[in-house]
Amino acid sequence: MALKAFYIIAMVITMVALGASLITRRSELTKRCLTLIVLINLMCFILLLGRAAFILSMLTIAIAGSYELSLCAKMNRFETVLLIITGVSLFTVIKLYGVLFYCLLPFGLVMSFLLLWPKFIFKKLNCIAWGSLISIVIPCSVALTKIYDLDTNHIIAIILLVQFNDGFSYLVGQKLGKTKLSFINPISPNKTLEGYIGGMLGVILAIMLLQTVIPVYADNKIFIRFIFLTISVFIFSNAGDLVFSIIKRKFKVKDFSNILAGHGGILDRFDSILYLAPIYILLIYEGVI
Repeated sequence: MALKAFYIIAMVITMVALGASLITRRSELTKRCLTLIVLINLMCFILLLGRAAFILSMLTIAIAGSYELSLCAKMNRFETVLLIITGVSLFTVIKLYGVLFYCLLPFGLVMSFLLLWPKFIFKKLNCIAWGSLISIVIPCSVALTKIYDLDTNHIIAIILLVQFNDGFSYLVGQKLGKTKLSFINPISPNKTLEGYIGGMLGVILAIMLLQTVIPVYADNKIFIRFIFLTISVFIFSNAGDLVFSIIKRKFKVKDFSNILAGHGGILDRFDSILYLAPIYILLIYEGVI
């Protein structure tokens, strides 16, 4: 029921955006919409296939992320293979021994802060790639499989929440964005206060949909869920975007790759979803959602 409702809503919104992009002849938006249509269908198909297919898809994201990091760091063939093997091995070990997942999460936060330290060791591109993979990309990929194990519908929820945050932030920022944020501009110069407010409104709308049209959340604890979920998604979804933007700036690249037309690479598309996953698990364990 939830997957069907999500699919219909996601496709309708994307098709409307596609139509608008064709009318206004915005080729970049057209590419983004066409890629989203493929991703929506692929994601829903994977969810229908079951647990093994979803775990394999997250492993694929981890492998793709490893390869993109190696490209950005300009690694040679041996270093690239070693990075990918490490990513696959770490994903498997963390999935089998869950305690390692909780041990690595603090390192992800530390890594996020260290990236802001201009004169630290992470000026070396290889260190940035290895640190990002081990402390952020792999644990967060495993986190999504843990969310799936708890409740398949939560995967639908986390995707919808992030997409509404990103979509509304982009649209409002493009149309109304005027107030630049000085502390964010060095990382992402196109971000505006109006865009962030639009993103928060998008998160609120997504939560309302997840409690009504897309039946993921139960009717009880509406108020506490509304407050904690809105704040958590807004902070960590946007933090994921900023952290991965910092990584790209360290590498001096615009996108991690160009595999997804209009979106860049796998890490460009899944950055916010990956970064939000661990805090989403915490909200589930604490009974907020």
